Amino acid sequence: MVGLLEGARRDAGLSQGELARLAQTSRTTLSAYENGRTSPTLTTAARVLSACGFVLAATRQVRRGLLRGRAAWPTHAAASRAWSPASARPG
Repeated sequence: MVGLLEGARRDAGLSQGELARLAQTSRTTLSAYENGRTSPTLTTAARVLSACGFVLAATRQVRRGLLRGRAAWPTHAAASRAWSPASARPG
């Protein structure tokens, strides 16, 4: 997460104070995220990135391997399906 939030903020042309206000957090907390002193939850990271005009997304890797005659997905594939924004859920 270190570098991602700061890069998004800079790309959006926002100061830490401006982004903190838009993302409904404090400038001190945002600074801690950007400097790796603490990590945001996925919900918070999505909110901060959204305020910068970005979307936090997880994608499944499309590569397949063969393991003892069975198709095998990378171990992170199941985790990549675990989180999705509420707006992306069917219903």
